[in-house]
Amino acid sequence: MIHINPNELDYKNFLDHLKENYGQSVTEISKSSKNSTFIQDSTVMISGDDLKIDHEELDLASVDAIYYKTINDKLHIYFFEFKKIDLYDENFFPKDRLNNYLNEMEKDPKNEEHVKMIRKIKKGLSDKKITSLKIKPLETIITLQNLYNEPMETLININKHYYFVSKTPLGNFFKNKNNYVVGKKYNYLFEFRYKLEPYPFIKAEPINEEKFLDLIY
Repeated sequence: MIHINPNELDYKNFLDHLKENYGQSVTEISKSSKNSTFIQDSTVMISGDDLKIDHEELDLASVDAIYYKTINDKLHIYFFEFKKIDLYDENFFPKDRLNNYLNEMEKDPKNEEHVKMIRKIKKGLSDKKITSLKIKPLETIITLQNLYNEPMETLININKHYYFVSKTPLGNFFKNKNNYVVGKKYNYLFEFRYKLEPYPFIKAEPINEEKFLDLIY
């Protein structure tokens, strides 16, 4: 028998209402922009895109999916962003593509000074995709608070998790036998996550399909 905190129970009822109105299966929510299926699963979650469209007056970004469940009488809310890509694909992030072009330019000695100048400029550039991964979960929290219309203390005290789900093979996340995450690439892509933990999220990290399914079941 669940003995959930009354405030959290009220918030769960609020999320139930959102799921009734904006619920979709993981199969639908995780589809790519080209309507290509990513993860086939019938679990129903709150569609962040539908929630955003229906409340466009808020002018806030949203993660792809909002999921929630009770663990040991505590409500947990999960924010998921889906991308059907391998994070080690050098064609996905613009700064990676730029670096590849610069490497080609460097092969011609005549470009040496230009390449040096561009590399200096590149250090100060922000990657739109990385910025989006930072902003979406935070603005989703703001959207939920606007719709809940009660003191924010309840949402503050609820355990919140943020996961970026991709097709990256598990071996590319974990390079050694002890499963410690290593690699400059990983640190460059997700260094921002340390600013999201432990508040507002008790956990913020990239995962693949296998880990995602483990989380929701």
